[in-house]
Amino acid sequence: MGLAFIARDKTVEDAKKVRKAEAAAKLEAHTLQRRLDRSHEVNRYLFLDHRNLMDAQVEMSRKHCEDLAGMNSLLVDLSQRQAELKLMALKDRLADVEKLKTRYQRQVDVLSAESYRSGWENREFENHAKVVTPDQFDDQKGIERDYYSVEHYMQRLGVEISITYPADVLEMLATEKYGPSTSAPGTRELVPTSGPPD
Repeated sequence: MGLAFIARDKTVEDAKKVRKAEAAAKLEAHTLQRRLDRSHEVNRYLFLDHRNLMDAQVEMSRKHCEDLAGMNSLLVDLSQRQAELKLMALKDRLADVEKLKTRYQRQVDVLSAESYRSGWENREFENHAKVVTPDQFDDQKGIERDYYSVEHYMQRLGVEISITYPADVLEMLATEKYGPSTSAPGTRELVPTSGPPD
């Protein structure tokens, strides 16, 4: 009889231990599940953050490419504009050269006509064959007969020989010749009258 009670008590005790073990196992399983769920949640947030970061990097790369394309376009436009300005400056210089050539050629014509008439009057061509008269020489040079004022012919040419210098060029030339000036710069039209420039 006593052994039966002992066996029963042992069985009850073992059952309690089993229930405690099951309860502990369930609690640990529940704890592990909660940890696993939190881990999944953290991983999901990390994945979202990583995806957002990648999207931001892609957007930054796209904007960077757009900025580079815009800068390249500006550089191309600037290069084209510089080339156009250089071409315009070259054309202006060529035009100025042509005006100077016209100016000096007209001076040569006037002075040569005057010199020819003077030589004719001094009988320097008496022994020369096939010489023209001073009036004919004047006509060939387009000079009014016996009128040799260089200034008169320069004024008649007018805009054909007038050269307008930009303000910065005038200021630079004035600075080189007279030193710094306090007056306000401006464009100025120069009409050469006689002789080559100093």
